[in-house]
Amino acid sequence: MKNNLFHKKLMEEMNAKIPHKSQLVNKLATLLKIEREAVYRRLRGEVPFSFQEIATVAQEFSFSIDGIVDNSSENVSSFRLKHVEFTDPEDADFALMEQLIHFLNFINNPASECGEATNSIPQDLYVKYDSITRFYLFKWLYLYNDTPKVVRYKDLHLNHKIKEYHHLNLVGTHKIGHTKYILDMDLFRYFIKDLTYFRNIALIEDEDVRILKEDLLQLIDDMEELSVTGTYQDTGNKIQFYISNINLNTSYKYIQTTTYFISFIKAFTMNAVVSFDKNHVKCEKLASVSD
Repeated sequence: MKNNLFHKKLMEEMNAKIPHKSQLVNKLATLLKIEREAVYRRLRGEVPFSFQEIATVAQEFSFSIDGIVDNSSENVSSFRLKHVEFTDPEDADFALMEQLIHFLNFINNPASECGEATNSIPQDLYVKYDSITRFYLFKWLYLYNDTPKVVRYKDLHLNHKIKEYHHLNLVGTHKIGHTKYILDMDLFRYFIKDLTYFRNIALIEDEDVRILKEDLLQLIDDMEELSVTGTYQDTGNKIQFYISNINLNTSYKYIQTTTYFISFIKAFTMNAVVSFDKNHVKCEKLASVSD
């Protein structure tokens, strides 16, 4: 039974990439270096794919083997991390971003809900400010990127397509019916501590610090207005803020509707590992979405 389910999920992943059977057969025959009839036997389930064949197909079609494994225990969840290159993005990186935008547009309904418990400024709030967005990108660069080149904050610029993605992400987030934020009480203190560190090692100049300070104060004013009104001005959808009395060790986020549930755990400042509720079968089709 489990093998049948595994084969069904494997077929769903391949059909999502190449829906036309004849094209899929030709692709697999070339990729696996086997005859077309051998491919047909595998697609019908008469002959199982070998592990090496599954690994080859997963790599070529860009899906996770973990995502199609049937976990019999309800206590086991499948997580996946797809790293996006933010400083020098390629087509594959933009494809991942577009998938998330499509997901946000798809869940546009009053019953949708988003919750985030975070120890950093929520991206949905700071992306309006280039200076703050650049600072998080700057921090990500030094935390994750292994480039030996020294990059100063003033020399780091946002790709125009990244800016467009942030705008569309912001529009999509505002369409969610109800958004709730639980904020670490030292959230801004963490930001200032990081900023001070980079200033002390001369990677950020005084003028940049001044601009960041102005934008942070404006961001706080924006958050105060949202707290008072309890709604996004452009959509009228609900938004709430809570200040946590304890420190949070990382950032967690979920988005749900009556049909979908997706959760995120932040990693490497700007990326996230993603998990889907396996009880909602349709979520499997969104397994390539990343944060």
